[in-house]
Amino acid sequence: GSAFDTVLAVYTGQSISALIEVAANDNHGLVSTSQVSFAAIAGTSYKIAVDGVAGASGFVRLSWRSADAEQPLMVTAVLPNARSVQIGTLATGFMTVINAGAGAGTNCVLSLPSSDFAGSFTYQTTNASNQPSGSPDTPVTIPGNLGVQNFVFGVTPSQAFTEEALTPVSLCDNGPSSGISVGVNTFTLSSSLLPPADMLTISRTLSANGVIEMASASDNGFVTIATAAIGSNATLSFSVNDGGAGLPFVSSVCETNPVTAACLAAPSNAVTFDSGSGETRTFAAFISATGDIPFAPSTHRLFITFDDEMGVSRGGSSVALRTDFTAATEVPGIIAGLE
Repeated sequence: GSAFDTVLAVYTGQSISALIEVAANDNHGLVSTSQVSFAAIAGTSYKIAVDGVAGASGFVRLSWRSADAEQPLMVTAVLPNARSVQIGTLATGFMTVINAGAGAGTNCVLSLPSSDFAGSFTYQTTNASNQPSGSPDTPVTIPGNLGVQNFVFGVTPSQAFTEEALTPVSLCDNGPSSGISVGVNTFTLSSSLLPPADMLTISRTLSANGVIEMASASDNGFVTIATAAIGSNATLSFSVNDGGAGLPFVSSVCETNPVTAACLAAPSNAVTFDSGSGETRTFAAFISATGDIPFAPSTHRLFITFDDEMGVSRGGSSVALRTDFTAATEVPGIIAGLE
């Protein structure tokens, strides 16, 4: 549940110069936080070290549990990735929590590290249609073996700030909190004295699984985006980027006809438009790979952003990229005695 890319290690020993490594880990599974397992010996003192990859730093969350019992393992996703509201106004988002562990998670809550921002945080379960259910701020049990629980959460800023990357997490009594992956389960929030532009953004890939799936290092892919302007009027610029990861691809974008999906103009690096409150628009981003992009959805991502004239993101989402996708092939079967 730490808010940055961590490296975790456990040692024994009586001094820094004489430490003996017991276990170490960089990335656990698909997330950039870390997890280690080791056989703890009664009466032994252990030293735990947490560091940041490439000098990264931030909020640290440590948790531990016995490996003897079946444990929950929470994996989360957040939509949309960015909102902008006036100070004192509620900004909502949705979180999907999947329990990838074998054991049920008990008394599971959503929480936001207090160091993230100035304001309040609330959450509530939702049904399959994302309509609120149950009572606000009430813990729930999430079944193991890919059990799913959806939530709506709200943050109300009490002061002005720009592009604060909030890190809501899922935490149960009997397991570790969910990890943090930028663009997957973070929530970028801006607040101001006057009502800002606020663009609700939903993206969809061809496979509808949040991944632009390309079959080779020279293949092409695309993602479509639907938006709804619910804030003030503003001039916005739509573009895409890889978050500074240096992935090998070139991109172009366009606004599209919402009925035919055809580009309204030739694709370019960015689309600038005057956004009017209450209107909806559709867009597309096109990707051409120029090298290998292995499947690593927590880090190999395409970030979709709608920035105002000051460069502040007023809406956005993200999808994963890969060039090692292999489509499933149909295997001929035997039907009625015929091959």
